[in-house]
Amino acid sequence: MKVDVNKPVENPELLKFLNELDKTSDENKRNDLLDNIAREFTLKSNLLSIVKVDDDAIAQKQDGQKYFKQDSTISFVQFKSEDDKVYFPAFTDWNELRKGDSYKNEYVKTLIMSFDDYFALVKDSGAGVVINPYSHNLAFTNGNLQFMKQRKDMLENGHTEVTAKKDTHVLIGDPKEYPDQMVKAITDYSKTVKDINAIWLKLMVRDEEKSYLLVVDFKGEKQKIFSGIADAARDYLPSNMYIDMVPYDGEFGQSAAKTGKPFYQRKRRLFGLFHINS
Repeated sequence: MKVDVNKPVENPELLKFLNELDKTSDENKRNDLLDNIAREFTLKSNLLSIVKVDDDAIAQKQDGQKYFKQDSTISFVQFKSEDDKVYFPAFTDWNELRKGDSYKNEYVKTLIMSFDDYFALVKDSGAGVVINPYSHNLAFTNGNLQFMKQRKDMLENGHTEVTAKKDTHVLIGDPKEYPDQMVKAITDYSKTVKDINAIWLKLMVRDEEKSYLLVVDFKGEKQKIFSGIADAARDYLPSNMYIDMVPYDGEFGQSAAKTGKPFYQRKRRLFGLFHINS
């Protein structure tokens, strides 16, 4: 989403949901509002982030638009929680930013940032993001942001690919309730794609979030293969479930698939005369 830097930053829908959340004690309504906030933040919002940078690192175009010179050093303001976790503040608008005592009347340098910008900033550091810390003070942990990024990728690309880190607690097992219709749809699709060799279905629990994990043995273009599988499964996904995918040829994929059999396996020819299952 292209940002017009000449217009004031405003996020009326996100601000509306945040205000409603502050006024609501009903748990179900709060969960719905948090879902709306997460969706608005990940897909539609551009927020203000406070930065520190030397004045001589800022240049100005003929139209008056300012930009940072190449190789400029930029540091971001950080907050620490009571449990010593780092959070980067994000503001829905200038009014929210000015609620901070340190910024009421001071000249403040800011960057306009999307969810993807914030995610790139925090993904490897373990830090989180706090929206409007001087009022709503809604904090998203690093785990929250990792999950939101997965869901964003799922909505935009039809799937998300798993990258397992050493410090991430991941449980892999078999789903208690087997998604027969989804599996049939994926199987029917896979039969039409010669580059798909086999697919395993697992239940993955990562940071207390559940999803179906598909381990895919394939050759060819990963994005095309994964998107096709996701499109086939989309209409048959049970509510509140998502699909994560991982290639079989990686360490994580082989580890996840070592127990159980694939639900789909392409038949191979023996001397070109007979079909066998391998």
